Amino acid sequence: MNGDIHLPVTTAEKAAYREHWAFNSSHFKQQGCYKWMAEQLLPLQPTRVLDIGCGTGEGILALLTAFSPTIISLEENGNCIDQSYKVVSSAGYSAEAIFRLGYQEFSDGTHDMVFSQEPIVTSSQVSLVHADLLVDDPAMLNLLAECPPFDAVTIWLIGTLKTRATCRNLSNLKIADSQEYRLRVQNRVYEFAHRVLRPGGWLQVVDRGEPPASEALRDDVLESHREQAKPTDLEVFDLHYREYTEPAKKGIRMEASLGTSGRTADLSKLAMISVLSRKR
Repeated sequence: MNGDIHLPVTTAEKAAYREHWAFNSSHFKQQGCYKWMAEQLLPLQPTRVLDIGCGTGEGILALLTAFSPTIISLEENGNCIDQSYKVVSSAGYSAEAIFRLGYQEFSDGTHDMVFSQEPIVTSSQVSLVHADLLVDDPAMLNLLAECPPFDAVTIWLIGTLKTRATCRNLSNLKIADSQEYRLRVQNRVYEFAHRVLRPGGWLQVVDRGEPPASEALRDDVLESHREQAKPTDLEVFDLHYREYTEPAKKGIRMEASLGTSGRTADLSKLAMISVLSRKR
């Protein structure tokens, strides 16, 4: 961890999240979901990727297997960074874990998040950076401003609110539920993609939800992303999906986002939904 912070880099709930998410990611990998997500970027052949949320490393490994790009991944959960580092380095890739967030826990179960302001220096093919998109973090913003433009920004299967509701730094946002949390994170990612993508670069957002098997459902999903893209110079241009199953017993429960219609989703079947946007 950077030397100006002397606090634990994790909390018990973050360790629990990593443990539970490992069941999801293993189940998804067995179904070929991560390989499929990476394949959506085949026409682009990205060599530089900004990844949001490394999970337990299976997604990063899929990108490396498909394209061998340089990857900077921003992840708030230090336990996920630790696991992803093990997965990526065990596969023979050069990786580094840059821990720079500390947590001060309180007796009521909440915590403050403190972040280092030492410059972030990356030097490996995969850099796993301890950072939170939802807070004002000048060092993280400086890192992205000083990096060469990225070919792709990826955000796959963003986590839920549960383990963030106890973070005092986010209390001013008054996030009510996991759907609002996901929307706020994705809105920030659209803003970041607007700043860091090269012209013609792609943003890929992958969510879980009802299969958009009809034209109306497809339009509903696309319109929700067009709303998010409005403040940016990104153009939503493509959607693909594939059906999958959730783990039967353990894991993080999937909660579907509503589209612009506000209809209740039919989750008798589930799909990974990949939406692509292009920087003009």
